Amino acid sequence: MKVLVLLNRKLEDARIEMANLKLWLNQKEVVEYYKWKEENPKDRTAMDKVVAQLKMVDENWLEKEQEYIDAKNEYDRLKNIFDMTINMMYSQRFEKEDIENFVADLV
Repeated sequence: MKVLVLLNRKLEDARIEMANLKLWLNQKEVVEYYKWKEENPKDRTAMDKVVAQLKMVDENWLEKEQEYIDAKNEYDRLKNIFDMTINMMYSQRFEKEDIENFVADLV
């Protein structure tokens, strides 16, 4: 079905976007923590506390976190649609056109 191919492509695009944002966030945490640590070598504050403080002053960082949350929500939504579509196909209670219309309305 063309619908599954389209849905699978959108699902993969959402997964890649989510993974890229997560990678950016993880790299940012490590880089910023070690920059902070170089400036404050005697401070023994835990990494998570330092990162939380640094995030509060960097609006770009918070925006990227929001983008990641949005991307994760979109991925989860598409995954649920994909799973429901597969279930509808295998239950054989729905016609092909009904399934395509259902997915088109949701995507």
